[in-house]
Amino acid sequence: MKRKGPPSFEEQLSRLEEIVEILGAGNESLENSLTLYEEGLKISRNLAEYLKQAQLKIQKLEQDASGQISLQDFPIDNDE
Repeated sequence: MKRKGPPSFEEQLSRLEEIVEILGAGNESLENSLTLYEEGLKISRNLAEYLKQAQLKIQKLEQDASGQISLQDFPIDNDE
């Protein structure tokens, strides 16, 4: 039975890997290569947005000097 709704992160990543493999083989026509490239670019943007949203949800518990516990944004290293 086919799943309704948008593909999962894992499904999109798998499709992107498949596209990279196909394009890397160099056996496709120029027209088909461009179509696959466009699809891959769209998937890549979707995955980047998904990861951005996931980063915004990451938080950590922090205990201050008085023992109070609060949620704080998890530091994200953007130097990569």
